[in-house]
Amino acid sequence: MSFVAQIRAENYGRLLAEGLTRFADRYGIPTEDNLVIYLLSRGTRDPALARSLAKAMHHFWHHDTESCIHLAAPKVEAAAARAVARGRRFRRDGRGAHVGPDRLPGPDAHETWR
Repeated sequence: MSFVAQIRAENYGRLLAEGLTRFADRYGIPTEDNLVIYLLSRGTRDPALARSLAKAMHHFWHHDTESCIHLAAPKVEAAAARAVARGRRFRRDGRGAHVGPDRLPGPDAHETWR
């Protein structure tokens, strides 16, 4: 992994960990089933992946970071590899939001899409 990619991954990891910690502190730890439903409603198409990610989040919230990483990392890597193999390309719209092939911009899209 390149130095820059490593730093970015570390920063994203810290941000995710902080966000998950703040979420649990404020709202409590959601049930695994509620997490699966939420992940499926937000674009995760594979129920097994959603279940694995929900389990990984529960491991994180119960301070079992090693299990969290060993559960989540291979699933996320496999999902990314499948997306790349299918030729999916993701870009950012004019506001900086990620837009994938299932969320194509409308006619009023920012000029970077034209």
